[in-house]
Amino acid sequence: MKKVSILLITVLSIVLFFLFFRNVNFEEIKAKIADVNLWWVLIGGISFVIAHIFRSLRWLLLLRQIKPDIHARNTFLAMVISYGSNIIIPHAGVVTRASFLKRKSGVPMVENIGTFFAEKIVDSVIVVSLTLLMVATDLPKLFSAQTSNIFQSIGEIVLWVLAGLLLYQLLVWALPNALVSKYKAYLFDFFQKIKTGISTIKNTGHVLRFGLLTGFTWVFYFGTFYALFLGFTSEVSPLDAVYIAAVGNLSWIFPTQAGLGAFHIAVSETMKMKSFDEGMSNFSSLFLHGSIVFYDLVFGLLAYVYSFFIPDFQEVGTDDGIGG
Repeated sequence: MKKVSILLITVLSIVLFFLFFRNVNFEEIKAKIADVNLWWVLIGGISFVIAHIFRSLRWLLLLRQIKPDIHARNTFLAMVISYGSNIIIPHAGVVTRASFLKRKSGVPMVENIGTFFAEKIVDSVIVVSLTLLMVATDLPKLFSAQTSNIFQSIGEIVLWVLAGLLLYQLLVWALPNALVSKYKAYLFDFFQKIKTGISTIKNTGHVLRFGLLTGFTWVFYFGTFYALFLGFTSEVSPLDAVYIAAVGNLSWIFPTQAGLGAFHIAVSETMKMKSFDEGMSNFSSLFLHGSIVFYDLVFGLLAYVYSFFIPDFQEVGTDDGIGG
């Protein structure tokens, strides 16, 4: 089951990335990279870390219902390491953060995973709502522009989504019945976790604090994208950066490895719809994706190394092997 999923994700990532790259002018990309202001990349990295700090504090509110004495440091490390592991192994982040906190803080894995779904629900609602709001705001401008490129871009996005869903459905049909049954059981378990996650947020007793931490998380996440844009262009407004970041974030849901291909196509086509030229759109998608992956890997590795200096959790009264 897991091998089939990984194979599907890998193949789809390669296909989408290849289809994206066929329209890329590599000479233009190299020239734009040489002009990037690295100070803005550094500022983007700082904003990225701050977003993770707020996200880990939000997660801490949920986890303290399970483990009241859990250390904020451990939740931050678990989260940063999990994002880095997602880049290397498809969807490894959930298990990584759960196993890390079980080892370092004694948090049971099942309850831990439930808090992940609670966070995911809130973040998904925010990203989808923002995207729909900005699409609705842009519709009058898009239609008044009367350009065939807009409709061509919309059509291409729809075709990519339909092609991906069709490929996924064909593979499901080709699977043995036993594997399909496992998928259904997985989906049932998935929705049960969502139900648990919603109740977890309500039970914190700090819904307002949870909301504020969520708001700060996304402000700094969107700020990361805007800082990266400022590293090579001043043509992108803060609202454009939020729109593009939201669409890019949604594309990570698509079953590809680390958003490979899906992120590039989604961001590039969105920018074309907003009247940016093809060269700028292609470079932006490559640079933004490369920067986010770089941040995840570097900060994940640093957090992983630091974790070796933190003692593992031991239950009170556990025999440590020392006679007395």
